[in-house]
Amino acid sequence: MAAPGDWQSSASAAMLFPNKRAYAGLRRAALLLGRESTQADQTTSKCRLDTLNGWALFYNRRSSMKRVKICRLGCFNHRLNFAEIAKWRSRYFRITDMSLRADITVDHFENNYVYPTCNIAADMGEVEPGTNLVIAVVDQPLEENFYMRRIDANRAVVSVFPVLDILAKANIPIENYIIRCIYEMVVFVYEGQGRVDDEIYMIPHHETRGCLFDMNVFIDRIVYSCSPPTICTECKARLRARPLPTGFIEGIERELRRIRKPLYYRIEENIKRHPVVALFAASALAVLLNVAASVIYDRLKAIAQPSAAPLPSAPHAGPSEGAR
Repeated sequence: MAAPGDWQSSASAAMLFPNKRAYAGLRRAALLLGRESTQADQTTSKCRLDTLNGWALFYNRRSSMKRVKICRLGCFNHRLNFAEIAKWRSRYFRITDMSLRADITVDHFENNYVYPTCNIAADMGEVEPGTNLVIAVVDQPLEENFYMRRIDANRAVVSVFPVLDILAKANIPIENYIIRCIYEMVVFVYEGQGRVDDEIYMIPHHETRGCLFDMNVFIDRIVYSCSPPTICTECKARLRARPLPTGFIEGIERELRRIRKPLYYRIEENIKRHPVVALFAASALAVLLNVAASVIYDRLKAIAQPSAAPLPSAPHAGPSEGAR
C-alpha cells in the first residue's frame, strides 16, 4: 500500500474522478490523513486509505455508467412488463426514468400505415442533461419495416410490432427483445459511434450468428439473438480496437447470458434436443420416487402403529403336578 503522499500525488488517483470537486475533497482528506499518521497509527491510516480507494473505485464505476431513459409512445395492445425492464441491473447502464405519451400520430406511407421517424423524434423530445440515451418503445410499424432505428447519436426507437408473433412462437418474452436492443444501443454509445448516416448500417453484419449486431434482414431470425444474444468473433475484434473500459466485452457477455427464456421453456428445449437422455433421466427419476415413497410409507406406518407389549405366558405345569 502506498503512503499518503504517494497516493495523493499519483496520476491514477486524479483519473478516478472526472468530477473535480469530488477529487479535491478526497485529496484534502488524504492530506489530513498524511499529517495525522505516525509510526504508531500507520496501520490505521492505511486502512482509512484503503476505504478511500474503495469509494474512489465505486464512484468511478457509478459515474461511468450510461443513463438510459425509456419512453413509451402510444398504446400497447398486448402484455408488456415495463417494470421488469426497469429493474434490470447492469454494470454499464441504468434505467433512470420511464415516461409515457399515449397520443401519437400514425400516417399513411407507401401503401401502409406507419409511425414516421419525424413524428417519433418530436414525440420523444430533446435529450435531458445527464441522460446518455433515450429509447422509445412503440407498438406501431416503422418506416421501411425496421424494428429499430437510430434517430440521432443519443436517441433510438424500438418497435415491437413486427416481432410479436415471431417471439411468441419461440416462447421468448418480449422483454428479452427490448433489453437486447437496449444493450445494442448502449454498446454503440460506449463505442462512440455517433454517426447516423448510412455508414452506421454497415457495422451490423448480414449473416445471422446469434450476435448482438445481427442485421436480421429476415425479421424471423431475431429469435437467434434474443435467448441469449452473444458477441461474435468479428464484432469482438472491432470492439477491441475501440477505447473501451477494461473487461468491457467480457462483462457485456456475462450480462447477455442473463437474457434467456423462462425455466420451463429451457427444460422443454433440452428435452427436445436430447430425447434419449431425457427418457433415461425420467425413468431413473420414476424409480427413485418409487423407492422414496416406499421408505416414507414404511416409516409413517411404523410411527402410526407402535409395536404392542408381549402378553405374559401361562405357567408351565410340572410332571409331579400332572401325576396328581
